[in-house]
Amino acid sequence: MRKAAKQVATTTPSTIELQFGERIRQWRREHGHTLEEVSAMTGIGASTLSKIETGRSGASFTTLIRLSRGLNLSVDELTGAVPNSLPGLRTSTLRGQGAHVENAQYSYELLSGDITRKLLFPCLIRVKARSIDEFDTWNLHAGEEFAYVLSGVVWLYYEGYKPSCFRAGDSFQYDSGVPHAFVGEGQEDPVVMSVSYDASGSGNQAGDDRARSQPHVIPR
Repeated sequence: MRKAAKQVATTTPSTIELQFGERIRQWRREHGHTLEEVSAMTGIGASTLSKIETGRSGASFTTLIRLSRGLNLSVDELTGAVPNSLPGLRTSTLRGQGAHVENAQYSYELLSGDITRKLLFPCLIRVKARSIDEFDTWNLHAGEEFAYVLSGVVWLYYEGYKPSCFRAGDSFQYDSGVPHAFVGEGQEDPVVMSVSYDASGSGNQAGDDRARSQPHVIPR
């Protein structure tokens, strides 16, 4: 894979990361929970939650799903976005109006964010990473994920397989309970439309247990 030159990302927390972290901390304090209690509710380590609250770490897609499930909050409630419709079985997201969450490797625009306890998590992912070495951990969440490349060139790293290259118009689907990561190529950040099926919300405890038991480390 050819690695395009790109400026090294700053370690200074972004405004989005700080606002998201402050929102989680505010919710926790309003409900009288400790970090350890929220950790037990969501399956996210207390140290990781602390880093998210202070903006020292961005939220991954896996983290968003676990927060939404564990705290019984919609994505819009987590991010502070104003929903475009009343909560229910039908929802819509107008162009560019999805809630935004980011970390060092990805920038997410979360779609249909005002529905709680949903099984499908659609989002637009702008891939900022240009090397697999930029990842300390890979994504891992029970269920399945479908991805369609809207623009640019994306490499899929998937445990047990060689990296695969996909271009605009290509699509792929996989078991998201296996560690995986996206890496972009070129000067412009590629954009991927992703739809994840959350097995943990469907009563599929076996699928959720498998994802939780997998080591959250980079396969070597």
